[in-house]
Amino acid sequence: MENQNKQRDVERELKELVYKYNVLNKSQIYAYFGKSRRDRFVGRALRNLEKERSVYICQETKQVASSETTHAAWERGFGLSVWVLLSLMDQKKIEEHFVASREEYPVRIVFVGDGEIYDILYAAPEDIELTNQLFARK
Repeated sequence: MENQNKQRDVERELKELVYKYNVLNKSQIYAYFGKSRRDRFVGRALRNLEKERSVYICQETKQVASSETTHAAWERGFGLSVWVLLSLMDQKKIEEHFVASREEYPVRIVFVGDGEIYDILYAAPEDIELTNQLFARK
C-alpha cells in the first residue's frame, strides 16, 4: 500500500514538473526523483501518464513534454538550465523552483533555498553581448 501511495505521488509530481518546464529529458526526470530516492517509480509513472495522454514522450529524443506542440518548441537553454538546477540541488536545499516570465531574459529559472532567492539565466552564445549590456545597466 505504501508503494502505491509513493507511485501516485511520483505520478502527480512528475506531471507537475513536466508542465512547469514543458520539456524535460528522461535523464533529468530520473535525476530529479533520484535526489529523494524515488527514481524507481519514474518508469511506471511515465507509462501511466503517457497512457492517460497527460504527457507526450518522444522516443527519438528521449524527452517528455506536456504536449507534442511544446516538444516541437523546445529550447536548448531550458534543458541546460534544468541541469544547473539539478546540480545545485546536490549543494543546497531548494524549497521552490519555477520558470520566470520572459521580461528581459529568454530563459530564467528562479529558485528559493536557504531563505534566499536565486536566478539561473541562460544566454545563447549569440546573445552574450546583449546580456552583458543588461547587467551593465543594473
